[in-house]
Amino acid sequence: MKEYKHLNLVQRSVISALKASGIKQKDIALYAECNPSTVSRELSRNKTKTGKYSPKVAQEISEERKERFRKERKFTKEMKVFVIKHITEEQWSVEQIVGYCKKKIEYQWLEKQLSINSFTKTKKTEANYTNTLVISLSIEVEHCTLVKRK
Repeated sequence: MKEYKHLNLVQRSVISALKASGIKQKDIALYAECNPSTVSRELSRNKTKTGKYSPKVAQEISEERKERFRKERKFTKEMKVFVIKHITEEQWSVEQIVGYCKKKIEYQWLEKQLSINSFTKTKKTEANYTNTLVISLSIEVEHCTLVKRK
């Protein structure tokens, strides 16, 4: 099965320049190194309000669409264990935990999610603190693969 990839700004610029020159979509696809149907779809989906195609506007529309339909992934069990261990036992900060993630979680977003589920409702014992931490970390956050220490 063929692996599909999104167009980048350079490919969009090639499409724009060649389309303005009057070249057929099939030939544009060869220069842009993509499928002719990709060129057709690109020209129809990412045009400006005036009906013209602009590579910069197309890139912005594409990025907005990508962000809007991004999948939220659950906090994995391995990550939960990692975070609990390093916050409770090794006193790691949120920045240190995020630094060990392969894919970046925005610090402010993670901090906000942790503060939403505050620890003030429980007794101040170590066991209750850990239990509350487990509950608060069961929230949905963007999945990241942890880089383990060697």
